[in-house]
Amino acid sequence: MQVLDAPSPNHDARPDGVPPGQIMLHYTGMQSGEAAIARLRDPAARVSSHYVVEEDGRILRLVPEARRAWHAGASFWRGETVLNARSIGIEIVNPGHEWGYRPFPEPQIAAVAALCRDIMARHGIAARDILAHSDVAPTRKQDPGELFPWAALAAQGIGLWPQGVPGLDAAPVADGPARAAGLLAAIGYDIAAPDAALIAFQRRFRPERVDGAADAGTLRRLEAVAALLACGSPPYFAQWESPELVGAFIAGTADPAADPRWAAAGAESPAEYARWAEHLCGMACLRMVLAARGIAVTPFALMRQARDRGGYVETADGGIRGLIYAPAAAMLAEEFAIPAAVLTEVVAADIPGLIAMPGAGFIASVHPAIRAPAADPPHRGGHLVLVHGIAADGALVFHNPSGDTPASQRDARLPVTDFTRFFAGRGILIPG
Repeated sequence: MQVLDAPSPNHDARPDGVPPGQIMLHYTGMQSGEAAIARLRDPAARVSSHYVVEEDGRILRLVPEARRAWHAGASFWRGETVLNARSIGIEIVNPGHEWGYRPFPEPQIAAVAALCRDIMARHGIAARDILAHSDVAPTRKQDPGELFPWAALAAQGIGLWPQGVPGLDAAPVADGPARAAGLLAAIGYDIAAPDAALIAFQRRFRPERVDGAADAGTLRRLEAVAALLACGSPPYFAQWESPELVGAFIAGTADPAADPRWAAAGAESPAEYARWAEHLCGMACLRMVLAARGIAVTPFALMRQARDRGGYVETADGGIRGLIYAPAAAMLAEEFAIPAAVLTEVVAADIPGLIAMPGAGFIASVHPAIRAPAADPPHRGGHLVLVHGIAADGALVFHNPSGDTPASQRDARLPVTDFTRFFAGRGILIPG
């Protein structure tokens, strides 16, 4: 595989501690490859990608992989909203839907496959983390579109495909839109605009008919893709809706009421959102648990259900106490048929055994300083994280709703001995 250098000035540093973990595939969507490459190298355009793959299979490198290229734009995937920070962008020359969308030539796809395999091997990127631009920006983007051969690439280990699952059954399903929304959330789509998310899913996983209908065939494909992803980490949600702003909210340099995504949380006003969000680490953890099961629900809807059961208590001086575990566990059982259990006197070394079954997790009480674990905390507990996996070296893998950097938010890792310094010995067990 030969790669030619065509440097672009349009890049900056990746955030500290954030290695590439995703590959995002685009089409150029311009009248010619030459025009697209010129734009990606134009300082005034302020767009770029790491690579461009021409129709004849030539590969151009515009930005070093260690740097952040500017290709994703406003985006969302599995709770992340700054996808440029941890992705490698590949632009595939094709006029796109605006200029005469056409099939991708075989030499071009062979080059895309070789490039993806090379990147995946060097950075340890999983097949599940190969994304379409339309996956992460469904209201804005269509690329690389329904003509892109996702099934053929998945057969080579590049991306996922629901092999053997029929998708052409157009029979209507009475609760189809609601079921589709839950499954889309479980897969990782932003369901703030569920119709757009469903069309984006169809472009990639049901390209035979892209019509936005939550019909029987689409639901079968949705269920199959959600099942393919179920063995990995659950979707991530911060306790504030914009994960990239968490650090500023915690530091007091930004007002949570100004979060541009506040309404997506289900709050009635920016003021309500700002008052409650700092208390919703537990609701964020529950939201992750439910999303992994194909259940889409806003954190404020969960909060109100928990509050009605005594899971939160509003005090006379305007304060908020909670999350109180027993009512939250009861809510999971009564509303979502998840038999959660409140556990106390747990030691961190027990957690791997507790979550050994696929799909199991432990919502653990830890000190919020776990986001920067080098220093010892003043005490244990006071915050909740979702422990969902065990790394090969035995470290606990967890999602932290108040992580202030991408590395401290999703799939954070700590050895059991370090986790113990923050862990209060109690939490809520989610069965597999």
